Amino acid sequence: IKIKWAGYKTNEKIKVEGSFNEFSFNRDGQTFDSVHDLVNGLKFSVNSLSSSSGDVIRDLNLKDYFFNYFTQDFKINGIFGEPANDSIDVTFDIFGQPKIIRLAFLNYTISDISAVNQIIEIKGSISLKSMFGAVKAFNSLHEKCYDLHKGSDGISKTWEQVDIYIKAHINSSFNKISNHQYSQ
Repeated sequence: IKIKWAGYKTNEKIKVEGSFNEFSFNRDGQTFDSVHDLVNGLKFSVNSLSSSSGDVIRDLNLKDYFFNYFTQDFKINGIFGEPANDSIDVTFDIFGQPKIIRLAFLNYTISDISAVNQIIEIKGSISLKSMFGAVKAFNSLHEKCYDLHKGSDGISKTWEQVDIYIKAHINSSFNKISNHQYSQ
């Protein structure tokens, strides 16, 4: 399983990428007849302190000036809804406030739910301010990185948009998944 994110800076919209290296999900020892059943209702928790962009200073800034205000105890918790043919609603718990975001499947359709050894890829974009109300976290990061987010035009811009990408390899033993925690 890989969970990646991409944010943007400057008017030129320069992409800054990273990933979360520690996350867990829990289905309490349940078994599943299909990938559809596995995904529907799957709860997850992402340790935002495990965010890694390949730049130590950037990672510290994200921790201290973004995730410190965006998350409670540096955890991003959520639950997957019922998969549709081309999308899935994911409910994120941000400080006890549920936020439902629709993410798109890249190569998974409902007709593939019984296939084994498949790769499920999900992607989407979120707006930190309008979808999550993360004004304090957004403003804190933008102020800290003001000079770092200046483009060739001299204007500092931090984009509200963050792209999310999840890739999971599902093999024939998907019906035995229980209480997994990942650390990469």
